[in-house]
Amino acid sequence: MLVEKDDVTDALRARGDHDRAVQAQVALPRHVDTVREASLLHQLDLNVEEIEAVAAAASTSSHRASA
Repeated sequence: MLVEKDDVTDALRARGDHDRAVQAQVALPRHVDTVREASLLHQLDLNVEEIEAVAAAASTSSHRASA
């Protein structure tokens, strides 16, 4: 699944992990393939389900904002 890098950093910041959010901001591409980047996501102590939940919430709120 492709997610935005901002969704990854938002997930980390939401749980108070600001140092890892900075690391993710530097290390990840703008569009993150959760399969290809699984190793790095694991190093950041993130699981795919957590990222997908944040991405889904961001997608829902952006659809509401544009409506």
